[in-house]
Amino acid sequence: MHYVCFVYEKREEPDGRVSRPSPDLGSDLEASGRLINSGRLTDPTRLIVRDGRFTIEPGGTERPDPEAPTSLFVIEARDLNDAIRLAERMPKPTIHSVEIRALSANWSATDCV
Repeated sequence: MHYVCFVYEKREEPDGRVSRPSPDLGSDLEASGRLINSGRLTDPTRLIVRDGRFTIEPGGTERPDPEAPTSLFVIEARDLNDAIRLAERMPKPTIHSVEIRALSANWSATDCV
C-alpha cells in the first residue's frame, strides 16, 4: 500500500534563527527501495470558490507558515505501522512532525467532484 508522508520541518530555532531544510530527508528511504516519489513543496496557490467561480489566491508570504508542510514523500509500506517505522528513519534534527496518510487504491478523480 502507498502512504503519503507530509514532513513539517522546524522553521525557527529556539534562538530565533531560521533553520535550513535538510537536503537528505529521504536518502535512507530511497536506499531501502521503499520510496516511490518525493519532493520539496513550494508556496501554495489556492483556488477558492466564490459565487460559484474560482478565485486565485497566492499563498506566498514574507514569512513561511510554520504549520505548512515542507516536503512530501510517497512510500510503499505493508500497513500503517510499517509506514510509521519508515518515517521514523528520517533525520530528526530538522523535523518538527510527520503526517502520514494512506492513499486509497480505489480512488477516482470523479470521487472529488
